[in-house]
Amino acid sequence: MKIKTSSKLNLFLKVISKRDDGYHDIKTIMSEFDFGDEIFISKSSTDSFNSNMVSTGPNLVEKALLKLREHVSVPSVSIELKKMTPIGSGMGTGSSDAAETLKGLNDFFNLKLDRTMLLKIAAEIGMDVPFFIDGKLALATKRGDKLEAVDGVFKNALVVMDEPVISKNIYTLLEPSDFDSDEPNTLILPVLRNYPKVRDFYYHLQNIDKNFRMSGAGGAFFLIGENDYLNQVKNKVSAKLKMIVDIRVPEVGYDDFIFSS
Repeated sequence: MKIKTSSKLNLFLKVISKRDDGYHDIKTIMSEFDFGDEIFISKSSTDSFNSNMVSTGPNLVEKALLKLREHVSVPSVSIELKKMTPIGSGMGTGSSDAAETLKGLNDFFNLKLDRTMLLKIAAEIGMDVPFFIDGKLALATKRGDKLEAVDGVFKNALVVMDEPVISKNIYTLLEPSDFDSDEPNTLILPVLRNYPKVRDFYYHLQNIDKNFRMSGAGGAFFLIGENDYLNQVKNKVSAKLKMIVDIRVPEVGYDDFIFSS
């Protein structure tokens, strides 16, 4: 079985407060788009996992298999991950890989797990993983694991990235004053303080168009607009990754979703 994964953009990301359990309450809109990796699942006499990534320990694809086995018996399987997306992008590609692995194994072995169970297991893997069970466009609240589908329309977006943001948890770098910021993405504040190369790239983008926004914890940025204009901007941006994609945005003003009570 061959599976194509996807990515997401956080159109807005407001970190509201730190929770008693150590996590943070957030409010964000995530929009799925077509840019991802490839996963290959096949029967095997013993478990095997292969990837073109440099290994730094079990990744989310392997974690997905392990978490799935905590709930249901899964036969020995061979999984290969062909990583084609950059790490440290804030576009949820690792989470997408995990979600598609769950869905793929469920279909491949006819495990008969329903959507509710897939969402439960996905939440045990990571915060962004549940979003990719359904994908498309969703409002996420609480820890990011409470999802509400949002009606959307398609728009063009220029997605650019130069340097990754490699951090196990960028939330630990938040300062108390960050929670009161009116930045469209609260996480850009700790990123700009701690990642000089990403900061330089952000200022480069701001000099071209001040409407560039960061996705997730970075280091990908995006700009929504008309295709002709985005192509002009793309030619001005100096970056390792530059692409124009179709994304969904809410049919109504999405400021209301983030900043309403």
